[in-house]
Amino acid sequence: CATPTSGKVYLESRFPSDFFSVVPSREDMLNMLSNNTCNVVTDLKFFSMLFDKNISENNFTWGDKFISHQPGAAVTRKDDPEFSRVVNLVINSLFYGEEEGLTKDPSRCLNYTILPGSVADLEFLKAIYCVGNYGEIYYGDPNNRGENRINHGTGMLHSTPFGNLDRVNDDVVEGSLTNIKKIGSLMCGVILPVNFDGEVTESTTEVGMGVDFCRTLAAALFGGGYNDVSFLTFRETDDNSYIALVNYTVDVLVGARPEHRYGFDFSTPYYWGDGTAINGTNSFSFATRENDRMFSSFVNCVVVATIYALENGIDQERMMELPLVPLFGGELSFALRDAVAYSGNYDHIYTKNFGSGLFGSTRGRNSLNEGGPLLHPLPGTGNELMDISA
Repeated sequence: CATPTSGKVYLESRFPSDFFSVVPSREDMLNMLSNNTCNVVTDLKFFSMLFDKNISENNFTWGDKFISHQPGAAVTRKDDPEFSRVVNLVINSLFYGEEEGLTKDPSRCLNYTILPGSVADLEFLKAIYCVGNYGEIYYGDPNNRGENRINHGTGMLHSTPFGNLDRVNDDVVEGSLTNIKKIGSLMCGVILPVNFDGEVTESTTEVGMGVDFCRTLAAALFGGGYNDVSFLTFRETDDNSYIALVNYTVDVLVGARPEHRYGFDFSTPYYWGDGTAINGTNSFSFATRENDRMFSSFVNCVVVATIYALENGIDQERMMELPLVPLFGGELSFALRDAVAYSGNYDHIYTKNFGSGLFGSTRGRNSLNEGGPLLHPLPGTGNELMDISA
């Protein structure tokens, strides 16, 4: 038995429909388990044990192998980016607090003397001082937190579940997805490190990975047309790159260090560095405009697709095993397949730019996560946020 949100998709992909039953609620599912109508249930172990105190490990055996790794997250309205930003910053602060050893401190849990007038005026560390850091509020065995731990340099490659990609979204008729498709070319801004000296399109290492991911994005947008992209370079010593993004001079940036900036979204990093929130990140992501959520989601899906392909052993020849994505419109339903058909999985891109001598744990965070820690706070806890989008 399963509920619509607790394993239905997994069961449909593994068993004939007459081998399982989808029930409306967790309560119904657990009642059916109790009266032997169901022999097995798929559920979040934590919720099932809390939902009915009569169902415990004394009565049933819980499997020790997870069939999926669905993260929990806060959901906000897409038309309220400011509140979404606040929620993200609060959660990030909890991670930051644990990483830096900040703990609950009632003496510092003080009311505002003047009510904040903007997000930048909020003191997000109050979340820690008043409630506690992430480790303090974590519910469960503190010695068995699995992925819910602060990462200190081990594998961070982990594909977020794609979710329901089958539905068609009306928002696709507007925004950058439509405009770029009409123009027929992607303009990709490349932020260069201070010490970079060379030809961008012939580069390797971090810059080369950014260029390759731009081409991978172009392949996803234009039915495999990975050359349908132009490059504009910027130095990371100023904010000209972000100004160009705001002004639509470029469609997207690579070489962007993921952090909390007003007006911008950052994809899942395509390269993980070894930095921390307090000493600055040396990871790199795509940056997109915050008010262009459909395009931002598309860009992130392209990055995640390369990681998903690696997790599932999918290479260029097996690209048809990637899901279709009509969510972004019929013309882009093959987008993820087109992306991996060009670039291959994440390993192919990494090896192309860093060589084949690095593999497994020697790649640090740029290796597959095998159930280890996945929490990594970003720089920016409130007052140091930069707003150049006004």
